[in-house]
Amino acid sequence: MPIHHQGPINGIASHKSTIATAGCDNHLILWDRHTRSALQLVHHDRPVNHCAFSPDGHWLVSASSDCTARVWSVPEMKLQAVLTDHTDDVDRVAFSPDNQTIATCALDRCVRIFTRQGQCLHTLHGHTGNVLSLTWSHDGRHVITSSVDGTVRTWDAQSGAVVQCTSLAMHRDCAAMTTAGCLFCGDAHGRIAIIQDACLGGKKASANPHFHAAHPGGVEKIALSEAQGLLVSLGHDRTLAVWHIDHSTPHTTLTEISRTELPSTVRVCAATVLEDGRIACGTVDKTYAVYDLHSRQWDLSGAVSKAATDAVSDTSARHHIEPALTVL
Repeated sequence: MPIHHQGPINGIASHKSTIATAGCDNHLILWDRHTRSALQLVHHDRPVNHCAFSPDGHWLVSASSDCTARVWSVPEMKLQAVLTDHTDDVDRVAFSPDNQTIATCALDRCVRIFTRQGQCLHTLHGHTGNVLSLTWSHDGRHVITSSVDGTVRTWDAQSGAVVQCTSLAMHRDCAAMTTAGCLFCGDAHGRIAIIQDACLGGKKASANPHFHAAHPGGVEKIALSEAQGLLVSLGHDRTLAVWHIDHSTPHTTLTEISRTELPSTVRVCAATVLEDGRIACGTVDKTYAVYDLHSRQWDLSGAVSKAATDAVSDTSARHHIEPALTVL
């Protein structure tokens, strides 16, 4: 019987020829990018919210509403470790650049740093709202998180101390950082905030992030491909926009190179840029969809054709933030 999801896909990640998808059906599926065939299926006890490969591609970590993150070997997908200690849904996970450490964030408002073997090294307290996204600095010294409390915080990964706190109108999983320390954050007002030197902390970090208008509604997801100089944003207006990143000016700028309406089967919460420049997105069922930037065409092979179930105007107290800008 063919392997596929039996419900919406919450998260998607890619590494070279391999794609992983995290589903509401409790399943985590590993796919071959070239053939679009499923290679392995494993599962959590509750919905899987997110997944991420290690930089070397040897490991995959998944985050679940069962309050755990789990580490799997690739491509065998054998369970290597279960990361516990969170008391609510684990929303996001990320490997450190050296493949040895994993950061997690959850609806218990905590950020935790684990060894790849599952030992909790630090629990980071400070956010006053649910923590919904995180990323590592390129040198592995800092973890950067965003929360529905409206702040972006930079943490020292060795001590667990917060070294920078910038207040923005944030929304969901909308943070990505370049190796030079430039942080992109999507907000609830359709803007992408660009923060220079976000991981440096103190006076060295930009106290005045600049904003780029991206969507008429909130930005729900961004995905970065630094190697290709691309940033992808998905918005509540149900469009996908592709931006060229220009670091040649004093302030990093974004130039739109493509924009497309999302097919009804495609969700706005999951996207990744593939090695060949195409963009893979989560769908409402079965498998992922692929957008070809050059042909401007969608490949929906195998995906169920039905109206997307995403909320496109979520103004609940859990996610809505009033605009603010304060550096503490």
